[in-house]
Amino acid sequence: MYAVRAVYLEQTFSVVRYNTILAILLFCFSACHSQVNEKAQKLSNTLTTINDSVSERGKALGMCIADALRDKDYSKIALPRQKFEDYIDSCGRSVKHMEDVAGSEQMRRAELAVLGFEKTMVHNDLAMFEKLTPSSHQSEINVLFQIGEKDSKKEADLIAKFKEIQQEYAKKNGLGE
Repeated sequence: MYAVRAVYLEQTFSVVRYNTILAILLFCFSACHSQVNEKAQKLSNTLTTINDSVSERGKALGMCIADALRDKDYSKIALPRQKFEDYIDSCGRSVKHMEDVAGSEQMRRAELAVLGFEKTMVHNDLAMFEKLTPSSHQSEINVLFQIGEKDSKKEADLIAKFKEIQQEYAKKNGLGE
């Protein structure tokens, strides 16, 4: 009888140890998964913040160009445009050096594509406004706007693709639930 109780107690302790070990493993997995989710959320939020800040600075540069067009003083454009271009470069370097989290590689590449195209637009399209003179004809200005409009469509496509990838990333990593 004592042998049966001993075997029973031994089996009970084995089950308790097994359940304890299982509970510890589940807790550790949950904690690690939570840390990954936090890092994934932070990375996604950082990329959104970068996009928002680039957009705001782009709007400010647009206002600067509008003022220059109104005043016919195109010398006002160069410095803000160069600062904006430098800012985009800085954002690109930050994104390049980010540590990937939970499969963020594709999302970071999409962000770099957006930033690269933004830089091209600022460097090529917007810099052309600096070359205008007070005697520039409206037809010259219209051509610059047409170029910008065409490139804005490609920019919008790249941003839409980034957002699509970002949503897939969020879904895959359980963000925003």
